[in-house]
Amino acid sequence: MMAYCGTSAGISNDLDPIIIPKRSLDVIATLTKTCENETVIMRLAKNSISMVIGDICFNSVLISATSPHVTPMINFNSNIRVVLDREEFIESMKRVSITSNALNKAVAFTLSGNTVSLSSKNSKQEEAVDEMTTIHVVNSTAFNSEYMMNVLSRIDTPKFCFNSSTQGNNVRVTSCNSDDCPSTDNSIPSVNDDEYIFLISKVII
Repeated sequence: MMAYCGTSAGISNDLDPIIIPKRSLDVIATLTKTCENETVIMRLAKNSISMVIGDICFNSVLISATSPHVTPMINFNSNIRVVLDREEFIESMKRVSITSNALNKAVAFTLSGNTVSLSSKNSKQEEAVDEMTTIHVVNSTAFNSEYMMNVLSRIDTPKFCFNSSTQGNNVRVTSCNSDDCPSTDNSIPSVNDDEYIFLISKVII
């Protein structure tokens, strides 16, 4: 699972892509929530990152690896596009995922006409199926239910947009407002500041 977001910041020098450990990012996120009226100073070196907030100074090493090139993964041509009600989808996922496989938590996402069918089956041959009406549907795929629930917990719009492709291995999930997310358009707009795009790898079942 991967998330992408662009935001504005005052940067004194051009920066090469870096990879910060998840635990360090969690600490940074916690610290920044406590500094509503304070200036945050962040310094990046070749192998480390440091942040100063008031009297607190946090340092972390960076992961020694090449930053992945995410643009091709995000900007794929979608031939599976669905606009769904977020709360309805979450409730359906909760019901169906109870019988999903314990190893991959796979839930099949089947589309037919204006109906989305979520289904799962485990090693004991127990099955669960749930259906809902959607705005626009084409084709089918499958994904890890826990990853999808994590993503939807970060989306705050009533609807969300589910994009996939038969040629790629990723599912793209974005927030969706009725004014800027037409169901017939397979492209996505440029990512604005503080806008998130989530990618989830498909599951083969």
